[in-house]
Amino acid sequence: MALTTIGAKRIQTSKLADTIMADLQRKLKKLPAEVEKEWRTKARRKITRGVRRYLNAIDNVSTDENVDIRLRGKQANTIERGTRPYDIKE
Repeated sequence: MALTTIGAKRIQTSKLADTIMADLQRKLKKLPAEVEKEWRTKARRKITRGVRRYLNAIDNVSTDENVDIRLRGKQANTIERGTRPYDIKE
């Protein structure tokens, strides 16, 4: 294989890797919002009392570098842990 052919293949491989990484970064940036959306959907299906307070307690403070989705507040966390009569675990 000629040296120029190897160089061309290396450039093609590098461009492909850059494209894959850019696509991965775009998908990873969408992930926190998708997780929060799924969390809210499941909560609406499972929780019958206090669902509004529970949904208001979901806090998504994700940045480009960090993902931080948490549940704030004692009442919402009581529901989450499954303390009777609020057990939503499957």
